[in-house]
Amino acid sequence: MLLLITGAFFSCKKYDGNIVVQGQSGGTFNAIINDTLNVEGYSIDEDSLIGSNLSYYLLGACQDNLFGTYANNLLCKLSLNEPMDNFPTGVSADSAILFLPFIQGLNFYGNQLTTQHIVVKELDENLSSNSLYYQGWNYKSKAALGEYWGNLYFTENKTIKNNKTDLLLPPGLYIKLDQAFANRLTSMPKLAYASDENLAQAIKGIALEAIPYDMPNASGGYGVFDLSNENGIASKAKIIVYYNDTSSFLFSIANEKTSINVGKSYGYTNPIKNQLNTSSPSNLVYAQGGNSIKAKILLKNLNTLAPGKKVIVNNARITFFLQDNSTDYFFTAPKRINLLLPQASTVKSTIIKDQLDPSGSSLLSIGGSLNPDGKSYTFTTTRQIQHWINQFAENMTVNPAFTLSIPSDNPITGGRAVFDLSKTKVNIIYTLAN
Repeated sequence: MLLLITGAFFSCKKYDGNIVVQGQSGGTFNAIINDTLNVEGYSIDEDSLIGSNLSYYLLGACQDNLFGTYANNLLCKLSLNEPMDNFPTGVSADSAILFLPFIQGLNFYGNQLTTQHIVVKELDENLSSNSLYYQGWNYKSKAALGEYWGNLYFTENKTIKNNKTDLLLPPGLYIKLDQAFANRLTSMPKLAYASDENLAQAIKGIALEAIPYDMPNASGGYGVFDLSNENGIASKAKIIVYYNDTSSFLFSIANEKTSINVGKSYGYTNPIKNQLNTSSPSNLVYAQGGNSIKAKILLKNLNTLAPGKKVIVNNARITFFLQDNSTDYFFTAPKRINLLLPQASTVKSTIIKDQLDPSGSSLLSIGGSLNPDGKSYTFTTTRQIQHWINQFAENMTVNPAFTLSIPSDNPITGGRAVFDLSKTKVNIIYTLAN
């Protein structure tokens, strides 16, 4: 299929046999297949991916030959594992350890052997469980509290002490925080150890920032971490502060509502920068998870499908294909992508009509999982195509456009995709009611 063909060149053919069109009193109509509609595409900014209330969270920096340098950071609010009214505030701390459990069952995205640089900072603003945060949130932080150099793929358990008891930690990120912050954790007002509200007044939260430094090409990646594990103290994301040689106090990472993934691009490759700075369409369009980019797809010539006729769409499907050789062992194809609708006057998107249950009570599956061929994604778009055709028939202003984006959850992925629109397949089966 050729991209950007001007005019309408359709290869319409009768479907084999007749079908019954629902709602037409049992009548039969010849079905017509159109598989020659074309599309044009653009790469645009992505700022509508949710960063809070996720199943798991990404951390790490990556240098991608096709996309450039990008980092996933984490913001976390602290809570009290067990409030203590009589904490011996003012005691000198021995040390403080930050631990985040790693999810081994989910694929690490990128090169897991790359050395990463993670800096822990104190947040300079509160996190609210009543707010919805996006991955492009511009947060404020203070000076560094500690740092880590090493890879972000973990397989070994680690044993630590908690009030004279051995805790066998699952594989995860283990960072020793600096002594000044450890002393602060044991020197807050007494009320800070009695309730989460008072704790938040003393320490608003922490940020873990992945610093790309001078990473070589095709290196780095994103580890997957569990910040809301409640399967015992050992498995929790936490800070443990030690004092008086054998005593310890545990601060938990609050919950998924106040844990936030925040992404940052440190520079795109030239092909992406060129697309973001032009209004011209391209055969190749880009989508990357996080606060990055997504693809905008325009469906061409839909208004000329059957001019002057009443069109009933029986089935419509669109398949998008990845560019050849755009994935490899480290940078794998996303397991799922989203097909959404752009909204006027914003770069945010909403669901297409096929995804909304007619009752309005639930969401339906429209496809989007990686096909068995490992290089394409198919979506059902019947109701959305019918809606646009109806609008054309009523001489309304119509914007037959989709966006392709990488989900922020279900599954959690640091994935990215390059789509070759010259391979796109638009298949519409329809009937003419008059």
